[in-house]
Amino acid sequence: MILNLIDSFKSEFSEKLYRADYLLADTRIPWVSLYDHLMLTAGFAAALAEELLRRGRTPAKASRTADLGGPV
Repeated sequence: MILNLIDSFKSEFSEKLYRADYLLADTRIPWVSLYDHLMLTAGFAAALAEELLRRGRTPAKASRTADLGGPV
């Protein structure tokens, strides 16, 4: 599952982001590119989603704050 998400991201966005002449973003760390920042953030999101699904959450439930420990 996680490999499918990574492959989808790479095929849809990776090359476009890497070759973009101008991107408006602020990663707050000058030596970290937007491309690197997006890859890392997407990786965290995909890993969290995979873990929630592995623990029996449905996609609809996994997207709700209550399932992440917030108020029900």
